[in-house]
Amino acid sequence: MFWFRISRNIYLMTLFFLVFAIQTLTAGELLLSNLEKDFKSVSGYIVGVHETEYIIDLDMESGVSPGDIFTVVREGKSIIHPVTKKIIGKLDKTIAIAKLTRIKKGYSFVRTIPGGTNGIKVGDRIVRYQDIPAVFWDYTDNSEYFFYMVKKAIPSLTWMDFKQAQGLKSILPEKLDNNSLSIYFILKDNQLEVRDPGFQLIKVYSDLSALNIKKHTAKSMLIQQDSNKIIQADSGQPVQKSVYSSNKGVSGNYQLHGTFKDSIVMSDFVRNGNHKFIATTNGKRISIYSFNEKLTLVSEQKKMGFDQILDLSWWIPNKNSPLYLAVTYWLNDKIYSDLLLVKDGNLLPFKKNLQYFAGSFDLDQDGSPETLILQSFDRERFWGNTLKTARLNGNKISYSPLKLKLPNLFTVSGSVIADLDNDGELESVIVRNRRLYIFKEKKMIYKSKRVAGASMSEINYDVQGAVNLIDEMSGTMEVAPVLAGIKGSKALSIISITAKLSSISFGSVSSRIRSSQLMMHTYTGKTFVRSVFGNDIENPIQGIAFDNNKLFLIVSDENSQSELEGKGHLLSIQLPSSESK
Repeated sequence: MFWFRISRNIYLMTLFFLVFAIQTLTAGELLLSNLEKDFKSVSGYIVGVHETEYIIDLDMESGVSPGDIFTVVREGKSIIHPVTKKIIGKLDKTIAIAKLTRIKKGYSFVRTIPGGTNGIKVGDRIVRYQDIPAVFWDYTDNSEYFFYMVKKAIPSLTWMDFKQAQGLKSILPEKLDNNSLSIYFILKDNQLEVRDPGFQLIKVYSDLSALNIKKHTAKSMLIQQDSNKIIQADSGQPVQKSVYSSNKGVSGNYQLHGTFKDSIVMSDFVRNGNHKFIATTNGKRISIYSFNEKLTLVSEQKKMGFDQILDLSWWIPNKNSPLYLAVTYWLNDKIYSDLLLVKDGNLLPFKKNLQYFAGSFDLDQDGSPETLILQSFDRERFWGNTLKTARLNGNKISYSPLKLKLPNLFTVSGSVIADLDNDGELESVIVRNRRLYIFKEKKMIYKSKRVAGASMSEINYDVQGAVNLIDEMSGTMEVAPVLAGIKGSKALSIISITAKLSSISFGSVSSRIRSSQLMMHTYTGKTFVRSVFGNDIENPIQGIAFDNNKLFLIVSDENSQSELEGKGHLLSIQLPSSESK
């Protein structure tokens, strides 16, 4: 009987893993099948003209969709075999590129794309996704093999060479030039976007974990400070894990200072005089803690009326002003921000329903975040390009365009602005697209080779394209880096987090974080040198702050935001001096 139980358990476990493997394979095949179906060549004819559009003899039953791109073909001279006298082909000529705008029963309308027109006539043949230039941009930096999978699934497009395409890739995806008639396939973390020649969204394919897109172990680059040699170190070596316990207080090289009542998806630290405060959210409610040697709950707002809280940012407009907390949240399928006044231990509404992301910055580097920057929401890109500053005049808020020159990659979440190299000019440090960037005004001066970021604070939503409903999009609020004055170094060091993601888990980035690590970037006079310190932590890091040569970090238990379960933990680690790095 005992042997029967063991055999039955082994059988059930084996069956579970076989079913999981089959489901994974099926999901992967389904995604490739969707690509083949969505971009399959479908042929028809121009049958009429209506105002600025052309009528074609294809409809929904033909498998076409609004937003599809067509080649308009003029049939040319027949090619006749000299021996058999049979027609073996025709010298067709592409005369235009057109986009399907709307569908009726039995017919549809297309409109030519500017730059792709050359005298269309009734009777010309029209073919969907045939012989159109295609560009594949890999923003994961290590998925070249996935390009060949997509190319195999859609052989009718004219694909640019992979390496050539990466050489034309900008920091943020954008159209190559005004004359380009290419279709763009843009691979980001766990998502493939397809955009038309006008750079409008055609399709979005989410959750590509089913296709087993793995983050291949890359060689991290460590630069010796005493020479110009580059040392290659294998980042795939096993590392010591740091598991903290509320009963021990110290684990590995981290010290435990206290535990929050909720799991934390975003947080922010501030020093106000002799007091230190931490604002936290589990995505549904906001808690304020004071912190000296221990955590003390000061205030809590349970019923905020938001769908999801995404970011928190302390704001101190001037030396004599009280504390304000900027709260960015998702409500009714849009981004909003509220300003809350901290008074007598309570959070009071001050300014509501700003249709912007909000983030504060310490531009004068006196330790107080005096500058509040608002950033627009772009439904197709998540982060908009409109930036403005908010100023407090008595009890009123005024707004003005941001005079500071910042790159298009800038986001108010996950960024810090400061004079890093003591040259009197401000640089911006941005964590985005799993990389850390440093800009001097709009010029990029550094991009990390190692991945950076990965946050539990993210939102998924549907996107309405130019003419049809597009699949799910996602946006992430990254944890901002912090600046630290390290003993033995004149320049500021940048401390940021990075995370390792599971390659077999499904769903969002937050559900795939399996361990987190601290990175330091220090300016040496010529470049920024990256180093790693502290043990790996087996949970997401959702906040960091620097105080008295210590780095404080908030580590969150992995949980479902909707269940409001789990705990957060406040840890600290002593920073290394520049001599010991």
